[in-house]
Amino acid sequence: MSTNDEIGFVNEFILSYRSREHPSRNRCLEVAATCGNALKKAQILHKINCFNIPTTKLEGQLKVREMVRGIRYEQTGGIEAEVLDLASVSVHVHRPQDRKRVHGIIQEEFTVWPVEYIEGGVETEDDKCTEFYWISQKGDERFWPCKIVELQIVTDTGNRKFSTQHELGMFLCEWAAVLDREEDCGEVKPLWEALTLIDRCKPSFLHDTFQSGSISRMGDSDFSQQARAFWPLELSLAMYVTNSIIRSRRGKEAIRQTIDSMERDSEPRRQRRKMEIVRDSIIWMAYLHSWGEGAVDVLYHGLNPVRQSHYQQRIAWLNERRTQRFHVLETDTLLPEPEAESLKRLWLLFEQHSQLPVQYVFSLAILGIKGHTKPSWTHLNSAVTELVKARVDRGRRWEGEGAV
Repeated sequence: MSTNDEIGFVNEFILSYRSREHPSRNRCLEVAATCGNALKKAQILHKINCFNIPTTKLEGQLKVREMVRGIRYEQTGGIEAEVLDLASVSVHVHRPQDRKRVHGIIQEEFTVWPVEYIEGGVETEDDKCTEFYWISQKGDERFWPCKIVELQIVTDTGNRKFSTQHELGMFLCEWAAVLDREEDCGEVKPLWEALTLIDRCKPSFLHDTFQSGSISRMGDSDFSQQARAFWPLELSLAMYVTNSIIRSRRGKEAIRQTIDSMERDSEPRRQRRKMEIVRDSIIWMAYLHSWGEGAVDVLYHGLNPVRQSHYQQRIAWLNERRTQRFHVLETDTLLPEPEAESLKRLWLLFEQHSQLPVQYVFSLAILGIKGHTKPSWTHLNSAVTELVKARVDRGRRWEGEGAV
């Protein structure tokens, strides 16, 4: 009796299937690569996963099939021809509008097998807009049994919301990959807060923001224009989308409502609120950009050295303990006139600033966007300490350049 007869073709197949080099796994990867490249070229936002049936589950299924059939498999190739989902690829397409385009790409890139040609195949569509295709690579149909891969296309309904910040981050990374901008993703937390604030935490809303060409690498794209406005500071994708929300009608309305509410408040409460917004703006500036890498020049843009020193003194006042006590105590007491003037000047510095990075952090602070750690007076102290050091270092560089 041969070895194959002794162990059976099911066992022989399972031994081979456990190997990472099994052909079914390679077919999955090949189909995923072909499909992914085509969708990326078409700039269709997607996520691809490859699946293989767990070995234990497959072994049980095959032995049950042998029992039901009453005959044993006579070759391992017969198993591959019969088990359609041995190798499967799932493609999650985020926009329902892209569904027809994806269907056309599949027809163009692969040989699509009609259901009746494949034993056991059933064409179905569930409530999640899932379509099933049984495909092979072009040219593979010359060989039989043909190497079939199950391809699932799962399309969003269009009204789905991001359930978590992590899901939003994954979506942003997927879109960055489509546009070859993986290095530009940036921090997602402020974006999550901004989307939640305007009740637009949906993939469909983000895709509308990412209209064709808006974040391309072309010099005239909206992203490129904003990146130039942020220079020498870096603009990430997450910051770009957050800033787009801030500049949108909904974002401007949210800012206006916050300011109007503050103006209706009592003078002591208004002073405290303005102190908090200026404080948070400075903290955001230090957090998103290094003072030593251009942020000092951006903050003090257009100011001569004397005026810069005046503003530095006002920031130092904001960082004093007695100023912080005034904010924390929340009494009906007003700031003394000189200190009220310092607060007014700091507020106007941010409110009337011409540079986009400063406008951006000021808007974050007004909207109450906190990021990973809620801004505090301790954070302000760190930011001011770094700012002072950066100004000293910059002054030394200027002196050195002047000496040369």
